Amino acid sequence: MVWADWMVVALLECKRLEYDDAENVVGKDVIINSDVKWHRIQSLMRENGVNANITQLRNKWESTIDCYKKVRDWNHSFGNEPYFALDRKQRKAEKLSKDFPAEWVKLLDSFYGHQPSISPPCVAESLEDASITMNPHEQPFPKSEAKSDHNQEGVPQTSAIRHNSGVKRKTPSGKAATMLSNSIPTFTTSMLEFKKKCDEREKKRFVAIHELEKKKEERLERSSQMD
Repeated sequence: MVWADWMVVALLECKRLEYDDAENVVGKDVIINSDVKWHRIQSLMRENGVNANITQLRNKWESTIDCYKKVRDWNHSFGNEPYFALDRKQRKAEKLSKDFPAEWVKLLDSFYGHQPSISPPCVAESLEDASITMNPHEQPFPKSEAKSDHNQEGVPQTSAIRHNSGVKRKTPSGKAATMLSNSIPTFTTSMLEFKKKCDEREKKRFVAIHELEKKKEERLERSSQMD
């Protein structure tokens, strides 16, 4: 699958919504199953004209984050010239992405880069093993305290986790669990409508930027050949 810039931006926006949702959950002790999370993202991406499967979405997210981390670490290392001050040859020599847009960095910084460990909110990565992404400053806890539950339809319920205070919060069940689940602000209709309206504008803008960069590179190549 060929990813245009606007498609990557759409994926990053979906991940930003996911992080915002995790921050807004009451008590911040609800674990969202990874499969559920990626199905939501896939649905939202399709609403915006990106027909990618979950594997493609995962792979693109992981590769983009890998490039972002390298750029971020480079910029935060003492004595290094800023990434965007380097030319493509210098970036390649330093094993950095040759062209990682500033807009992507800014977008990722807004919800991902402020975390010291650059790790996402607690997310269960499989239906069978609800493992927790821990901040390195947090104390680990027994796996049995972070397992996910499922109802009769196989839909993951919220799970209790232990916080730094050592106090274990109770897992909501029955009507309480349903109310809490329904309160999670994930991918609302208004956001979908907003994204639809912005979709064509974003496509045109990023296609135009891509074309300008392509023409600039072609001019540079012609100039070097003439020399």
